[in-house]
Amino acid sequence: MNKSPSKKSNSTKENSKKGRGKSKTKDENEPKKPLNAYLLFSNDYRKERKGEKVKLKEISAKWNNLDKEKKKKYEEIFQKNKAIYDKEMEKYNKNKKEDNDGNKKKDKKSSKDEKKTSKKNEEKKEKKENKKAKKKCDCGKCDICKKEKKKEEKKENKEEEEEEEEIEEEE
Repeated sequence: MNKSPSKKSNSTKENSKKGRGKSKTKDENEPKKPLNAYLLFSNDYRKERKGEKVKLKEISAKWNNLDKEKKKKYEEIFQKNKAIYDKEMEKYNKNKKEDNDGNKKKDKKSSKDEKKTSKKNEEKKEKKENKKAKKKCDCGKCDICKKEKKKEEKKENKEEEEEEEEIEEEE
């Protein structure tokens, strides 16, 4: 079989990859960027359509036709999450700079333990801040509203049970 001269072999691609350096690994402690408004919307939309295959074109069409008020809701959530992210990045950069300036050498085990505990603490703080940041709406359709309703119902049920127990104890 004759190969046409216009076709290039794969060997040039392989050779070009050999000269490249290793890619940088991302620091585990670096905060993750928040999801933008569109991604928040698409996650909610996919949750509403459980079991169905949802195409990107469908989601983007829904996003483009969405009311300004509903878009604003997602944009506000994004802005709050972004503010949290910015604060975390400031802390992260300060800590990173301090570590580089001090040139502290520690045992690998102790530094790993510190990273784990600091990461857990940051995750706990982040969860608390995210809970505070999420705006409560009364649509009753989104996951946030559903979770809030379930929590309220559980609280009410517990209170009713406690009242019934108190009444029974008094009798």
